[in-house]
This record gives sequence, structure tokens and C-alpha cells, in this order.
Amino acid sequence: MRNIAPKDAAELDALETREWLDSLDYVLQTGGPAKVARLLRELTVHARQNGVKLPFSAGTPYINTIPAEDQSLMPGSPDIERRIKSIVRWNAAAMVVRANKAEEGIGAFIEKRDPHWEDR
Repeated sequence: MRNIAPKDAAELDALETREWLDSLDYVLQTGGPAKVARLLRELTVHARQNGVKLPFSAGTPYINTIPAEDQSLMPGSPDIERRIKSIVRWNAAAMVVRANKAEEGIGAFIEKRDPHWEDR
């Protein structure tokens, strides 16, 4: 750390943050993105091993290998897909009605979002 005596904790925090960012920039310039990613993974593991609670991230390092412009809008038949969706919703509603007959107060809410919903 540089030979600077910050006046308060906010100055010290800003200085430490700047030093970390400068170091990360150096690793990025000399080692590239892959090295930065490896370093961040190792820092995350080290932090967790030392009791630091990090927020959960559902993101994964996997990416879609098919470019969006090369994907079909909807594989299969849109009519069959809508029909299956309607049957699944109808089945869910029937299960709730049956359960409510067996024991009162179960209740449920099935939202009607699809503009192609087939009322039965």
C-alpha cells in the first residue's frame, strides 16, 4: 500500500478499492480475461472458506452455442404446443377441484396468461 495516511475510513476504503481495481486491470492486461476469471474463482473459494457469505448466483458459465439468429422461432407445431399447454392447465385445475371436494380450503389460483387459452 502507498505511504498515505487517509483521514477517515471512507478515504481508506476508496484507496483500497482503487488498488484492487488497478491490480485487476494489470492482470487483465498481462494475463487476459481467462486469468482474471481464474483469479476471481480462487478469490471466491478463499472467501467462502474463511466464512464470507456471498450471494447465490444462478448463472452458469455455459452459453448457448447456437446464435439467436440461427434458432427457429418455435420448434414443432405451435398449435400442438398450445394444445399441450391447455391440457396441462386443464389437468391442474381438475386436480385442484378434486382436492377441494375431498378437503375444503385447499384452493388454488391458475393464472390465465396465454392469449390462446382454450376455455373448457
